[in-house]
Amino acid sequence: MTMAKVMPFTLDVVRAGIQTTVQDLGRGGYRHLGVAQSGALDAPALMLANRLVNNPAHLAGLEIVIGPFSLRFSRAGWFALCGADFDATLDGVPVRSGWRSQAAAGQSLVLRGPKNGMRVYLAVDGGIAVPEVLGSRATDIAGKFGGFFGRALQNGDRLPLGMVSAGTECDRAVGCLQRVWTPELRVLPGPEYHEFDAAAQQSFWNQAWCVSHQSNRMGYRLQGEPLHRIVKDDLLSHAVLPGVIQVPPNGLPIVLLADAQATGGYPRIGVVIEADLWKLAQAAPGTRFFVLFRPIWRRRRRRKKNGSRNNIVWNGVYMENKRTIDLNADLGEGASCDEAILGCVSSANIACGGHAGDPASMRTAVQLARRHGVAIGAHPSFPDREHFGRNEMNLPLSQVLDTVSMQIQALREIVTQEGALLTHVKPHGALYNQARARPRSGAGDRAGSGGN
Repeated sequence: MTMAKVMPFTLDVVRAGIQTTVQDLGRGGYRHLGVAQSGALDAPALMLANRLVNNPAHLAGLEIVIGPFSLRFSRAGWFALCGADFDATLDGVPVRSGWRSQAAAGQSLVLRGPKNGMRVYLAVDGGIAVPEVLGSRATDIAGKFGGFFGRALQNGDRLPLGMVSAGTECDRAVGCLQRVWTPELRVLPGPEYHEFDAAAQQSFWNQAWCVSHQSNRMGYRLQGEPLHRIVKDDLLSHAVLPGVIQVPPNGLPIVLLADAQATGGYPRIGVVIEADLWKLAQAAPGTRFFVLFRPIWRRRRRRKKNGSRNNIVWNGVYMENKRTIDLNADLGEGASCDEAILGCVSSANIACGGHAGDPASMRTAVQLARRHGVAIGAHPSFPDREHFGRNEMNLPLSQVLDTVSMQIQALREIVTQEGALLTHVKPHGALYNQARARPRSGAGDRAGSGGN
């Protein structure tokens, strides 16, 4: 008797888009052999999408660029989209970015294009189970290996799905607050920084750089005023890695990304810190996007006579190394002392329309927080102005999620317009108490996350 062959469950690609690839967090330990890292350009977005569907962070998903893109599920399961905010539907029903959603077998997911950003990451419970190559499932397009036959996806491809581990099954839709994109990239001066004259160094930090069309997963070329190098000697080949900013002879910087080569010969004026590389992944070349480099100077410790290292020199300034405490204050609730308080705290929680606050008060609070250099957070609550959000309201879960989401989004839009960053969420009053007492409730999942 012959046994019927069991076909694996798949994601069936209907419309592949421009450069959709299978990516995970990349392959490490092979740069000495000339093997690129590869992996998701916006790694935090892929990790977040995996977390939403209860996958380990390293499992493979899809990196979808610009769109349009569509696929069909061959089995029921859960999926999440994180990163750029795409216009997405599941059988015509809108799908929210940053949320876990359920798909039935045979349903079609369609992504028409981004409302903002450039790359969105699709994670499916169980992950995409293409074979590992050198310990990773990431696609190396230049090397033509990894991912799905070492290439970008094509119409008709069928991607195998992994098995969902016992105890990790999803049972309901949950969401999270995604990061707010800002144009600042934090940079450490590179080994050849001193080879550029003072005018070039100032220009590097102070001018706004535009992303060129001649950019890809290997590196982003930037357009602006060329940088003048005063040392004319050629450099020996040296190691490079994602984040390194090279300056070729034309003086226009190149920021290396995940598919970058292992060695290079151009001077390295700086290095973008890993935590900010995702911002480049969401910058579409050719748009009116600007990169603003912000310097981070290395900290070195000065040893005391007794041999301890309790004092430091920061950017040339001698300071005592004291422990710090994060003090926060609630703003935009109608008090007249908001600005005076900001001189004493390191973070602020801004009322965003539930118990208090309106667009005008939110904008004023954001501007004050920026002026004083404190971290900005959202302060949502039950929609209870009469009792200042102090009474717990017996609302349906969906209504709690919607009202909290709308409050946070209203503040996010103002924060983005003011060129700032929303870093945290602190629920107010009864909503805070409910989130603390019942962390599995909707308020705990959404508002009590403290996400950034």
